[in-house]
Amino acid sequence: MTAQCSKCHRYGDKGESLGPDLTSISKRFMRKEVLQSILFPSHIISDRYRSKSVITTKGKTYTGIVGAGAPGEKVILQSDGKKITIDEDDIEEIVASSKSVMPDNLLNELTLEQISDLFSYLGMLPAQNVARSTTADDQN
Repeated sequence: MTAQCSKCHRYGDKGESLGPDLTSISKRFMRKEVLQSILFPSHIISDRYRSKSVITTKGKTYTGIVGAGAPGEKVILQSDGKKITIDEDDIEEIVASSKSVMPDNLLNELTLEQISDLFSYLGMLPAQNVARSTTADDQN
């Protein structure tokens, strides 16, 4: 899919577990809340998934979701899906960010039909052709 949700989110046995698990999202949130989270990812961010800026002792800054790696390492998942591994000894500071690692404007790359399919896949809409419009040719 164009949005590439599985780079960060898990659904069933597919995808990564760095962002929130979407498997039972339709049981935990209303459609409106899910849409708002996609449209405005920085509006409400769980501390568990809060993006952080990691500043290295060499002055480089990496921003993303920070997790544990191998012993003595931190792994940073950036918004483009790339993972950076840094030795803890090379980290000067880690600062929480008010901006979500989830990219803005994700739905801009999708057609109305793809958005409908995404919500149907997540169990937020019944599985049907909600976004498909009827043309004059279809009615004949």
